Amino acid sequence: MCFLQLKEQYPEIDVPLPKKKWFGDNFNANFLDERVDRLQELVNCIIENQTLLSDSNVRDFFCLDEPPSVTDSVEETKVFKK
Repeated sequence: MCFLQLKEQYPEIDVPLPKKKWFGDNFNANFLDERVDRLQELVNCIIENQTLLSDSNVRDFFCLDEPPSVTDSVEETKVFKK
């Protein structure tokens, strides 16, 4: 799932996509802190919106219907796109 697809599919919902840095230091601490904050805003927006939360792609991405268990290996918890 691409979050840009969410914006296209649900144009009436403001999905706050975090900015990317095309040039410069992508590992700058300030940039990373801001990006983490924006990603958290994105996740919060999705979780708080029933329309987005009911979307099958969103549910698959966040493993909402089949959350991994503590006994699953790292490979078993990865989401694979077919």
